[in-house]
Amino acid sequence: MNLNKKIKAFLFDVDGTLINRDLVMSDNMKNALVELKDKGYHLSINTGRLSYSVKEVLKKNNCPNVFEYIFGCNGLEKYNVTNDEVTNYAGIDPDTLRELNKFFHEEYLSLCVYENANTLSFNHFPKDEELYMLWCKQRFSNPSIFDYENNERSFPKAIVIFDLKNKEDFFEKIKELKNDKIDFFLSGKDVMEIVPKGYNKGNSVYEYAKILNITNKEILCAGDAESDIPALRNGTGLFVGHDYDYEKENIDYHCKSVLDDGVYNFLKEHGFLD
Repeated sequence: MNLNKKIKAFLFDVDGTLINRDLVMSDNMKNALVELKDKGYHLSINTGRLSYSVKEVLKKNNCPNVFEYIFGCNGLEKYNVTNDEVTNYAGIDPDTLRELNKFFHEEYLSLCVYENANTLSFNHFPKDEELYMLWCKQRFSNPSIFDYENNERSFPKAIVIFDLKNKEDFFEKIKELKNDKIDFFLSGKDVMEIVPKGYNKGNSVYEYAKILNITNKEILCAGDAESDIPALRNGTGLFVGHDYDYEKENIDYHCKSVLDDGVYNFLKEHGFLD
């Protein structure tokens, strides 16, 4: 069976899959989303961002209103676009965040949490100027400093942004982190995500299949990072770009990066688009 006949739904990662590092979605991709929707495919988002952050990015791109759900924060959140309803499943408790803050105390390691669509709050800003501009200024217009020691709130997830010049030191350090409440994984060359134990993007595939009453393999899941692998394994996987050794994971398909309009060209080549 041709792939375009087998697939009934799509789960797209956002950063590095639908949009580039400048947070821009190509016109080709926007047109493709509309065409997929018109042809009867179900479309949703599966991302590390929270839903309000995704909505902000889509709005800035004048993206067409084609998505049914936003599965946010690596499987920790489900946003029903039609009903405007958010379901939250878990969070990292204040004591664990305080422990993480003490652990990631070096200048080249910045621990942060999402505050809202425009604000990422850090224990200290990334020392590397490029990382600071990317994470504090480009992606989040209102960066702030957060008092983790006196924090009494739970957050869906935390992020560690590390200086690539100290990457080897960082990976040695992370081996020392022993905590049975959290999981952590890379979502980019300089970003590690920390989530409550047992949650990942693979959970969203099961949830979406259940909602649509279809099988996991009838969902094409597209993503570009280690954090996407659970979803790409659970559904029919499409790895985007070359930022991770996807071949060892036995992912079904691969396409060029977002800079080369990889997803759009894959859809065209496999008959999803006219």
